[in-house]
Amino acid sequence: MAAIALMIGRSRTYRPSLWARIFLSESWKLVLSASSSDRIRLQLGADDDIPCLDVAEVSSSKALLWHTVEIRSKGRVDALSGLTAKSAQTLRDDLLAFVNQHLAELIDSDKERLREVDTKIRAITDSNQQYLAHADVSRAIASVPGNASFALAHPLFDANLIPATLRAYLPTSFSMLTDPAVRSRYNENFVVHEMQKFDGFFSNLGGFSLSQEQREACIRLEDNNLLVASAGSGKSATMVGKVAYVLEKGLYQPGEILVLAFNKSAADELKERIAKQLGIDEDALECRVTTFHALGRGLSRRPRESRRSWPTGSNTLLAKPASSTRSYAS
Repeated sequence: MAAIALMIGRSRTYRPSLWARIFLSESWKLVLSASSSDRIRLQLGADDDIPCLDVAEVSSSKALLWHTVEIRSKGRVDALSGLTAKSAQTLRDDLLAFVNQHLAELIDSDKERLREVDTKIRAITDSNQQYLAHADVSRAIASVPGNASFALAHPLFDANLIPATLRAYLPTSFSMLTDPAVRSRYNENFVVHEMQKFDGFFSNLGGFSLSQEQREACIRLEDNNLLVASAGSGKSATMVGKVAYVLEKGLYQPGEILVLAFNKSAADELKERIAKQLGIDEDALECRVTTFHALGRGLSRRPRESRRSWPTGSNTLLAKPASSTRSYAS
C-alpha cells in the first residue's frame, strides 16, 4: 500500500547506478508515470512502452557485482542491470505496485462484475467436483467478461497492493486465489472425499491396486507437482492412473494431455498401458505419449503458428525419467 501511495500524483525515474553507467556502459532508463498508469516507459536503446497488462513476471537476481531486475512480458524479456541490492528491490517492488495500481483502476471501473466472478468461483467450490489449482481459479475468473475479471486473473494481481476501500468489494470466495490456506483446506478435504469415492476405481487399474500415496498423487492436480519415488516403486502405474482419473472425471479431453518419457521404450510402454487402461487401440489413443527429444524435434520443425495446437501449461503434462528416482507430474 505504501508503494502505491508513492506512485499517485507523480512520476518516478530509475537508472543504473553511477558506477555501472561508467564501467558497464549501462544506459537504460525506466519511468513510472501517473499520467500513463497503464504502461511502463522504458528507454533501452530506444524509447519503448510495456503495457502493464502484458507484464507476466518481475524478478531480481544478483550477479558478481550488480543486481538485475528482469521484466517478463508478452513476447519480450527486459533485463535492467547495474543496480545495487537496495535499488533493485525498490524497483521490483515499485513495478509490482505500479502494475497493481492499474489493475485496481480496471476493477474499480467494473465493480458490478464482481458478483459474476463470485458466482463462477462458487460454482466450482460448492460442487466439490475437482481439486483446485491456482490456475483453475484464475481460469474461472477469466471466463467472466469485463475489466474486473481480467484484472483479477492477471498473474501479478496482489490483493494486498490495491486500496483497502476497493479490496472490500472483492467477493469472499476470491480468498481461494489470494489466501493459500483457504485453498489448501478445500483441497485437503477434497482429497479425503475423493479417495473414498474412487476407491473401487484405483483398486483395479490394469489389474493393479494403487497404494494410498499413488492414489493421492493421481488426485492432486496442482499447477506443478513433483513426485519422488525409488526405481520400481510404481511411477508408471501412477502416471497411467492419473491419465485415467482425469479422463474419468471429464476434467480434460484426451488431446489436451501430454505424457513424456526420456527414452522410447519407456514412452512405448506408457502408451501401451494407457491405451489398455482406456480400453482402446494404441493407434486410437488421442493422448500424446512421446519422449522429450521427439517433442522438441517436432516443435522445432513445425511452423510457429501451428505450435499452438500442442498441449500447453494450462493442460495436463506428465513426465517420467526412465532411470531416475524422481518422477514429475504437472
